[in-house]
Amino acid sequence: MNGTEENTLQVHESNVSICLYADDTNVVVTGKDRESLEISAFANLTLIKQFFDNLQLNINENKTNFICFSTKQSRAKSNPIITIDKKMLAQATDTKFLGLFTLISICVGAFM
Repeated sequence: MNGTEENTLQVHESNVSICLYADDTNVVVTGKDRESLEISAFANLTLIKQFFDNLQLNINENKTNFICFSTKQSRAKSNPIITIDKKMLAQATDTKFLGLFTLISICVGAFM
């Protein structure tokens, strides 16, 4: 990801995608293991926060959370530690974005 211009947010990493709509932002970060996920999340959330700061927008860390999905092959819960500005984010089991609910128990393989 690269904030090359003050009000441009670009993702250049294949393991990160962002969906912005009105005052909601969803970020998807993937990783092969807990450590790579935490490092990528930290780096990209830091850039996203800088981008919002440049636009004088705030991230409400109290309303910000994350969901950790796994595949059939990696069912072990990794419980990553995800932070923004040294504040640890809560891990959720479900979330709502644009009127759609996402649950941690979603079965991705059933749809492929």
